[in-house]
Amino acid sequence: MPKGWRAALIAFLIVQTAILVVLAFDVPMILTSWASSAALIGGLRNSPAARPLAVAGGHIISGLVGLGALALAQQGLPFDPRWLIAPGVGLAVFLMQATRLLHPPAAANPAITLVVPTVAGDFAIALFMGAALLALLTFLLDRVDGAGQEAMPNDTV
Repeated sequence: MPKGWRAALIAFLIVQTAILVVLAFDVPMILTSWASSAALIGGLRNSPAARPLAVAGGHIISGLVGLGALALAQQGLPFDPRWLIAPGVGLAVFLMQATRLLHPPAAANPAITLVVPTVAGDFAIALFMGAALLALLTFLLDRVDGAGQEAMPNDTV
């Protein structure tokens, strides 16, 4: 199978599995950042950003930043809450870099909380479930294809 098709199939299977889990467990939302994660995991198997710990950690870090931005936005700011998107993304990237858990697709999570009508509890459920599921699927995929042996989460991204 050509490399591009393999990456596409992996991304499809990851997103389809996530959707099945969301529907089976009645998770209140699907994060669009999961699709980008699936593309990275499928297409760049040996990238440090596609390692299970980086996938989970990156989503959790940036998701918590997003929840903080959402909480701040709900305080009745004197400006449009969308002004918090850029600082949220910047802070999330900084924290992911500082912890060596950079997973670029996860940087979208602060924006998701401020653009999509979001209930903090729903987002938190989706965030932690998605982070765990994506990391588990990446781990299992690594066992099947042996990817990720050269690049560990502590490597420089």
